[in-house]
Amino acid sequence: MDTHPDFINALFSPAQRQERTQGPRLLADLQQHRHLQALVTRPMCYAQTELLSVSEPDGPVIDELRPDAAQAALQAGSELLLWGLARGIPTGIAVRMVRHEVWQGYGAFRLLLPVQIYQLQRRQSLRAEAPSDMRVTLQRRGARALDGVVRDVSAGGLSCRVAVPRDYPLSVGEVLEAVHFDFAGERQVVRAQIRHLQGPLRHSGAIQQDLGLAFAAAPAQLQERIIHYAMRCNRQELRRAYL
Repeated sequence: MDTHPDFINALFSPAQRQERTQGPRLLADLQQHRHLQALVTRPMCYAQTELLSVSEPDGPVIDELRPDAAQAALQAGSELLLWGLARGIPTGIAVRMVRHEVWQGYGAFRLLLPVQIYQLQRRQSLRAEAPSDMRVTLQRRGARALDGVVRDVSAGGLSCRVAVPRDYPLSVGEVLEAVHFDFAGERQVVRAQIRHLQGPLRHSGAIQQDLGLAFAAAPAQLQERIIHYAMRCNRQELRRAYL
């Protein structure tokens, strides 16, 4: 399918592409979720729809698009990207519209079977770039606290850049008693473990290290806020891909 590669890459990493054999299962999962977001790629138009049937021999069927402007933009042969949640994981399918028809007494669109299927990172680790002013303080056992900046954040953890410690070095597996950071206008404090470590490297004249942290039992409310933030950032990336 001749779908814009820049747009696809803005939403789904090539590493997240699924085999075509996964199509029927993922379509069935999307049908259970029912409500889908849609993008008509030429001309670009956002819409909402519903996956009505995945078992038709002539191809899947979706409901008419809302709003009416998107409905008018969709013509035979138009390319679409549909996305929703399949078992909690953001999933997208690149498809082409075959025809507008009446399905079980209602207006609907017949689609070609998906040429490509994408899945984002799992919901609990969906990442997004952190706000530019998001700071972090790492509280260590028997060592000085380390201050730094958050680079990206997910419901499962965050990555950050901190000054290299002067007492004893950081190590993968080290448990941090408290990680302090501001998010959604509130001060957050969680326990975490270092999972990834890079450096030391010189950044802007200072010796710093990049590390990835996994939260230990982060509050559910915080996780939900981060998930909503990450998904909002991904939607913004979608729009920027076509501006």
